[in-house]
Amino acid sequence: TPSEVVAHLQFAINAERWKDVAENYASDAFILADQGILFGHADIIASHQSLVELFNGVDPQIKHVTVFRDTVRVLYSLDAGWVVMPDGVDTYVVEKGVITRQTSHGHIEFTGPPPDQQ
Repeated sequence: TPSEVVAHLQFAINAERWKDVAENYASDAFILADQGILFGHADIIASHQSLVELFNGVDPQIKHVTVFRDTVRVLYSLDAGWVVMPDGVDTYVVEKGVITRQTSHGHIEFTGPPPDQQ
């Protein structure tokens, strides 16, 4: 189901299992993101990796999940202390067991220096 695909994706991202992340996306998948259009596995994985690196392994706090037919919308927040994302929202379209399209938004706020610079 679409919700199972998204749950598997979230698990793979949190575990930093990048091959598994790629397997959740169609080869021609794309994401409409704050930084532009990400196309294909390389762009998509690089984006997920940069977010994981920025938030240093902090798991997202899921606020709400909505499922309608082939579409899943996830509202979440991230808080690493010195950097927060209070308003993350991703919307996934799942077809034939893989994500074909996604939108992604989250306003990142820096609230202090990184831990290694304190």
